Amino acid sequence: MRTSNCLESIFHTYSVQGPLLSGYNRANHLAPFHTTYPGMLRHLQQARLLVPAAAGQCVAPGPNRWNELTMLEGGAGKHAGTSAAGGGGGGGGEKAHNIEAATPLAPAHFRAMVIPVTTTPEGAPPTPGGGAAADVYPFVLPAEYAAALAEKEATVSRLQAVLKSKMTEKKLDAGGRASLERAVEAHFKEWLVSSGNVRQVLDLATLQQQQETQQQAAARRQTQQQPEGGQGAGARQ
Repeated sequence: MRTSNCLESIFHTYSVQGPLLSGYNRANHLAPFHTTYPGMLRHLQQARLLVPAAAGQCVAPGPNRWNELTMLEGGAGKHAGTSAAGGGGGGGGEKAHNIEAATPLAPAHFRAMVIPVTTTPEGAPPTPGGGAAADVYPFVLPAEYAAALAEKEATVSRLQAVLKSKMTEKKLDAGGRASLERAVEAHFKEWLVSSGNVRQVLDLATLQQQQETQQQAAARRQTQQQPEGGQGAGARQ
């Protein structure tokens, strides 16, 4: 991976050789690649980031050196590299740190990256082996990131169990359930704003609108291309 002139970005990366930064970079974070979407396995194979192995399986061609950053000469930014505690499944010598350019994302802040893709590019539903299933993550996480992610998932499960029990309590009438739902929604909105994640919601809403517009335009084109009733028969006569 090579990038330049980036500000306040998070790079979820699988890199055999380590990422390269050039130009002016500030307040960026590096994190191990951990996501999935339909068709991802095929894409990784086409990019040679997964290679054939025994029993028809595919494996990574080498350890993930996501945390072995190299700053290139010739840019306005400072020159440094960085490494994260625990590494990325096999890499990493210590290098000079430049906190202003890029640093490893703290495990406490790590979450699985979500790609808003629900179908393969061809429009077909995901199939085992042909596209990434919903629970296929091809690269092993460093232990501290896996533990932090598991703890977050356990916290969410506990919260869901508490809310479910409250919502099903006989002493909680319809008004009480509505008040509980409003309180949860209000706290969630507050968290979206305070954490900066509200931008992701707005981006997803914009993406959905664009997709709906494209689908409507495609439907109109298809309708316009269809011959009107009786026109084809008259041409044959």
